[in-house]
Amino acid sequence: MLTVRGLASEMGLELATGADGADAPVRWVHISELPDPTPWLSGGELLLTTGIQLDTDRRQREFVRLLAGHHLAGLGFGTGFDHETLPAALVEEAAQLDFPVFEVPYELPFIALTEKAFTRLVNEQYEVLQRGIAIHKRLERLVLEESGLDEVVRALAAATGGAVCVLSGRGETISSKAFRRQLPDGAMQQVREEVARRSELLSSGTARAIENAEFAPDHPDIAGRSLVLPVSLRGRGAPQAWLVAARDAGGLGDFERLILQQAVTVVALELMRQRAMRDTERRLAGDVLAEALTGRLSDEELAMRLRPFGIGQEAAVLVFAAMDGAPAPQAEAELDRFLADSNVGALVATRERLLCAVVDARDDVDPIALAGRAREVIAEDPASLRAAA
Repeated sequence: MLTVRGLASEMGLELATGADGADAPVRWVHISELPDPTPWLSGGELLLTTGIQLDTDRRQREFVRLLAGHHLAGLGFGTGFDHETLPAALVEEAAQLDFPVFEVPYELPFIALTEKAFTRLVNEQYEVLQRGIAIHKRLERLVLEESGLDEVVRALAAATGGAVCVLSGRGETISSKAFRRQLPDGAMQQVREEVARRSELLSSGTARAIENAEFAPDHPDIAGRSLVLPVSLRGRGAPQAWLVAARDAGGLGDFERLILQQAVTVVALELMRQRAMRDTERRLAGDVLAEALTGRLSDEELAMRLRPFGIGQEAAVLVFAAMDGAPAPQAEAELDRFLADSNVGALVATRERLLCAVVDARDDVDPIALAGRAREVIAEDPASLRAAA
């Protein structure tokens, strides 16, 4: 990382002031003789100047205050032109603000500083890019090897040195892994609420393009070291998932931001793969249910067809009917997920406007209680959905 202290040391120069702040990263190096160059700066730059227009103590003090207030990394002041030495007023003001300042003697041209700095910055960016490519290839390999979303999220957590989770559009956790520390509950709850709010706005068309949907949480426990990015599976409309990352310590650097941006595509691909697999399983489940209802399958054949769905020798049937017609389109997927989360083997399918589930009826499973809990999960208004077992 390029810093004011590091650059000055490499060039054989010494800091006059601001030693405590001289280890902040230098984003760029800029040369200017304007009395106020800040309108053309965005913060983090090292400014080089000969101070041609800084001919009074007042102007020198104002100049330092402007630079420090605009969060510049530091100031390299060229002497031997209008100023034989560093101006006393400028140094005094910089010392009060703990703002890094060093003298650039006449014999050392600014181009030597800029070349050294730009070479370091380019090399650093190249290294970040190379590391990012390596992580991206690893994530792609996990998807191709069908390792699952949990392994993708685990690899991201290790690469960023923090906690990473994937949330649904409603803020529910799909997958979550931590490098060392889990996200604090209060911060996580705030992120869930903001994700749900933004998903609703994007879905209704109130918000603008999905590219503008990412945000940095402002909860004090994770502010400055976290990022939330939308994951879209269709390219338009509301995101189907959100990628949340928070480093254990320190802010998100260029490397972490790069791999998180790349990871959005990988997570989307893994979610699409899982969706395609679930859709295939549901179609298969529908076919099995249709054959079972014909009554033409023997007990042995039926047991064999149900076994891949985790259903043993004893089974129960849960049936759900909406009061105003067929259950909502997403109800089948939500029931499937609920039963999987409940660790109950099940075949879920829709049949003639009824949502059906054949479930494994082991000793610790109460089908009636299971149907009641499922109705609470899959219906916004449980009274609108009838359940039977």
